[in-house]
Amino acid sequence: PFLLPLKKNIYKMKTNIYIQKSKNYEIFKTLQGNRELNISHKEKLKKSFKQNYLISPIIINEKYEIIDGQHRFNAALDLGYPVYYILINGYSLEEVKMLNTNSKNWKREDYLNAYCDLGFEEYIKFKKFYNDIKEFTIGSAERIAAGHQSDNMSDFRNGKFKFVDVLDAYDTAQKILMFKPYYKGFNRNTFVGAVMRLIKNENYNHAQMIHKLSLNPSVLVDCANTSQYVLLLEDVYNYKSRNKTNLRY
Repeated sequence: PFLLPLKKNIYKMKTNIYIQKSKNYEIFKTLQGNRELNISHKEKLKKSFKQNYLISPIIINEKYEIIDGQHRFNAALDLGYPVYYILINGYSLEEVKMLNTNSKNWKREDYLNAYCDLGFEEYIKFKKFYNDIKEFTIGSAERIAAGHQSDNMSDFRNGKFKFVDVLDAYDTAQKILMFKPYYKGFNRNTFVGAVMRLIKNENYNHAQMIHKLSLNPSVLVDCANTSQYVLLLEDVYNYKSRNKTNLRY
């Protein structure tokens, strides 16, 4: 069998890790920086638990902070079911991120809220920026704020995100928003990266680009990558121009 009862409320796994059981919910704590509770996910778990409450232990540290399984804990709490748990000394937010990254559960929003909760100033500034430009995805907003033309989820996940220039980020976001009347995919990551590349080009004039789009408003279409968008935008920029401008380099 997977679990062998040793004594009341204690079980032993084949790996010699002990699973304990408790209905003393007050002893468990939320780990600062952990992702916010997803109510929809909790309700799905409650429905599943009512049908068949399988032993699926949460992981806690020596402070009884929940490292993994906060949704399972809260579902059990709501239903009054016992909480099965494994206590591992020394576990912290780093292990939370590792566990959830490996299971692909954490998203950018989860990392953002976690680092803001822990007081990381760069993430706090970014959260305000992201809330101010609601029409952008968090990935494209992070790209604008960090000032890079390619996706950089690794730095964001590892707490290394840096807000390059707040005023410049707002200016860039406003310029990209000007594409919205002409292209519904204006906030796609790859399109945002393409526009950022053009903005950094000393030969680029944004007013001219928007004017050319007004002359040919249906020309923008979805592209596979940033480089293809740059080529398309260069064609738009040079529409009916006698002297062509190279915006690729």
